[in-house]
Amino acid sequence: MGTNLRYSNRTSRVADYLAEWRPFSVAITLCGTSKDTYGSITRTPGPFKRCRRGFDSLLRRKIPLCLKTMVMTLNRNELFQIKEYAEELGLKFRFDPTLNPRLDRSKTPRNLGLSPEEVVKLDLAEQYILRTPVRLSIPVIFNEYTRV
Repeated sequence: MGTNLRYSNRTSRVADYLAEWRPFSVAITLCGTSKDTYGSITRTPGPFKRCRRGFDSLLRRKIPLCLKTMVMTLNRNELFQIKEYAEELGLKFRFDPTLNPRLDRSKTPRNLGLSPEEVVKLDLAEQYILRTPVRLSIPVIFNEYTRV
């Protein structure tokens, strides 16, 4: 069972709360390693700075973190940089190529998705170069793209 916590501009209050109640892990989504990529994905001004501030706040309090990203056409060139960043900090990393509709049910995020072939290439590159297991999401992606 998990809890999804939206962590915005109340950075220190939420970080203090998490430090007191000690979760097993907090997963942070990092959309990119540059503010341009991050901004193009979130479409809001200043999200990269806020995300890093929140991330640093949690690290200072020694909250157990995991870094993740949704890989898409806008950030695929930064995927391995995000993984390297996580490794530098000693954090686990995972990526997911599945893009879900928005809360308003708009399917426009799927327009930014990778092709099944690109997903397989990323999974194989991750397994070979980074020595991590092949991800189990590949069949799910193929089913999603082949559904008519």
